[in-house]
Amino acid sequence: KHHDGFNMFATKQSSYNIVDSTAYKRDAVKSLADACRRHNMPFGVYYSTIDWHFGDTPESRNDNTISPAHENFNMAQLRELLTNYGPLSEIWFDMGHSTALQSRHFAETVHQLQPQCMISGRIWNSEGDFSETGDDEIPDYITDEPWESPASIFSETWGYRSWQKRVPLDTKIQEHVLRLVKVVSRGGNYLLNIGPKGDGSVVDYEAAVLRGTGAWLHRNGEAIYNTTPQPFRKLDFGYATVKGNHFYLFVEHLPADGRLHLPGLQSR
Repeated sequence: KHHDGFNMFATKQSSYNIVDSTAYKRDAVKSLADACRRHNMPFGVYYSTIDWHFGDTPESRNDNTISPAHENFNMAQLRELLTNYGPLSEIWFDMGHSTALQSRHFAETVHQLQPQCMISGRIWNSEGDFSETGDDEIPDYITDEPWESPASIFSETWGYRSWQKRVPLDTKIQEHVLRLVKVVSRGGNYLLNIGPKGDGSVVDYEAAVLRGTGAWLHRNGEAIYNTTPQPFRKLDFGYATVKGNHFYLFVEHLPADGRLHLPGLQSR
C-alpha cells in the first residue's frame, strides 16, 4: 500500500483494495507470495504508514502525524499482512511521522508475529533493523550500522512514465553498476525499483537494464556478494571491496600514470 491508500491485498479494513474495487478481483500480494515460495525466493512487502484515502493530506511532504484511529487501522492491516501471506523477509515501512511509541508499537507487532522479518528504518525512531538513505542517495562514508540506498531506474520517477527520457541502454546499465559498486564499497545494500505499466507488464527498456546489470554481476559478482567495505576513506581511482585476504578494485577513473594507489596499505 502506497501513500494514496489503494491496497494491493485483500484487506478487511477498507473496500479500497484490488479485490473489492477492481475487475481483477485477485489478491496481488498473495499471488506474489505464492510465486516466491514456488521459486524459493524471500518475499517482502512495502507499507506506507500514511494514507490519503484514510484522510491524510499530501501536505508537508508526506510527513503527517498519525492519529490514534489511523494507528489502529495500520495495526489491523499489519496483522493481516503478517498472518495471511506466509513468512515475510521484510516489511519496508515508509513516510509518516510516527511518535516513538507508535514506531515501537509497529515494530513489536512485527517481531511478535514474525520474529525473522526485517523492518526498514523508515519506521522511524531507531526501531528499524537497518537504516535508509534518502531516495537515490549514497553516503560519502562508511557507517557502523546496516544501511540501504533505495533507488529507481530513473531518479525522476518511481512509477511508469511514457514520456520519460531514456538514455542509451549501455549508459543506463553503467549508471546502475556504478551506483551498486559505490553502495557495496561503503557497506550498504542497493534496493533498485522499476515502474511497471498499468497492466503490470515490465517496460522493455527497464527489463534490459536489469538484464545488463545482471550480466555484469554474473561476471563480477564475486567482488560484490558477501564482501565487506573498503578500508580506505577515499580512493582517487574509484572503489574497493574486501573478501578474506582479497581486495577487489573498481576503476572509475584510470590515473594518468596507470598506477592504482592504495593509501596506508602495508601488506603486499
